[in-house]
Amino acid sequence: MAAVHLPHPDDAPQEVRQFILASQERFHTSFPPAMSRVLAGVPELMPAYQDMSKWVYGPGQVSRARKELLATCVAAMNACHY
Repeated sequence: MAAVHLPHPDDAPQEVRQFILASQERFHTSFPPAMSRVLAGVPELMPAYQDMSKWVYGPGQVSRARKELLATCVAAMNACHY
């Protein structure tokens, strides 16, 4: 269970909704990413997070699949369901 309120895009202000839906499109998911929804509570951090995630998940020596696997392992080690 989340300790932070995760707003649904339909319930968020327009700016936040656009950020959440852009994240969903960028990560190619059928659901809004939890971290993007967490940031809805601190909208001033959204642009920095978006830039960072583009850099982290962008092209590089490590494949996207390995990056996703690493993120999943770190989340599991931290008992984080995000």
